[in-house]
Amino acid sequence: MTISSTASKNKKNLREFTKEAVNQYLTTLDHCETANLYANVLQQVEMALFETVLRKTKNQSKAARLLGISRVTLRKKIKQYDINLH
Repeated sequence: MTISSTASKNKKNLREFTKEAVNQYLTTLDHCETANLYANVLQQVEMALFETVLRKTKNQSKAARLLGISRVTLRKKIKQYDINLH
């Protein structure tokens, strides 16, 4: 079963969860000025994605395959975000 077919069977898909999370984040800002929202959101989502996939797979090769990226790219991201693998 693919991720998209699984998501279609769920009541909420990833997009809906993401919209809710972004809405909550913006609500907490409550009229405060913020710069680089786009870059900040992408970075936080990417960090959470890598941390979660690595924790679930317990293996960098499996994580890279699941993410659709090379192990080299995954290792760069682990270093960039200082992700603790233990």
